[in-house]
Amino acid sequence: MKWRDPAYLMQKLGSSSITVTATPNGLADAVIRDEFVTPYEVKMCASDLFSLFRAGRPITPQNFKNQLNDVTPVYYVQSQCDNMNSEFSCLRDDVPQGVEWASEALGKPYDAMNFWMGETAAVTSLHKDHYENVYIVIAGEKTFTLIPPTEFFTLDERPYPTAQYTPSNEALLFESSRKPQSWNITRVDPPSNTRWVSIPPRFLRDGKDQDLPPDFVARCRPMEVTLSAEDILYLPAMWFHRVEQTSEVLFSSDVNVPNLDCAIALNYWYDMEFDNRYSYFSFLRNIVAIEKHGRLEELPESDSLDGSED
Repeated sequence: MKWRDPAYLMQKLGSSSITVTATPNGLADAVIRDEFVTPYEVKMCASDLFSLFRAGRPITPQNFKNQLNDVTPVYYVQSQCDNMNSEFSCLRDDVPQGVEWASEALGKPYDAMNFWMGETAAVTSLHKDHYENVYIVIAGEKTFTLIPPTEFFTLDERPYPTAQYTPSNEALLFESSRKPQSWNITRVDPPSNTRWVSIPPRFLRDGKDQDLPPDFVARCRPMEVTLSAEDILYLPAMWFHRVEQTSEVLFSSDVNVPNLDCAIALNYWYDMEFDNRYSYFSFLRNIVAIEKHGRLEELPESDSLDGSED
């Protein structure tokens, strides 16, 4: 696969403007301190991006305590807006325009195709998507923790105020030395809420030190699958999933382009059918609301469909 050669990626991407997210802890969309916090986004060229992921750099430690002061940023290319047909359109001819067996089985073409590049410290918190997902690993490894919609009642999903990380000095985000800095969490304006799962993003790794919902501990049985390069995962719509990744050193064929240490993936999203599966999930959510709160929850239109990055 050509994408495993940093020199090829540099040649193709050139001076393209790439959307990169930055966080102080690797949690780009997650519940932090009772707020749903989104990442800070910057635009940078390929050479700046590659300097951040160059092999041999000091590895960013995982910030389990979610500290905001004097911490090294974690970066992730995860724009998930059909970026293979926009920012990464120069790479589009390298891959199939859809997954034949998925398009045949689902009876439709793909809706979005996305390029992902991240590092080990970046973790995607537990969430669900209203898309059928075909996920392909190109470099490194991706570990998915999977929970079927039937176990929704164990997860304690609820609305949280929406906020965003903001660095104290944006210019430092472009420094290849990854200088530590302080971060703020700021509520969005106008105010809004985002429905999300309150399960800690790293619950299987350090769950002994965190409070977990009793139903989750007693009844939820997560499944875990690790994908290596060239592995493909079909992830059904509305399945809850948490994603971790492990970087791999990719060697450049050009001495003037640095080797990279990162994970790379490609995914195809297909629109889900709002059929009996969605009706069943809505029924289950209503039953859970009545059991826990004694009433049905009113779901604002902006909160009814949620999703994230992988």
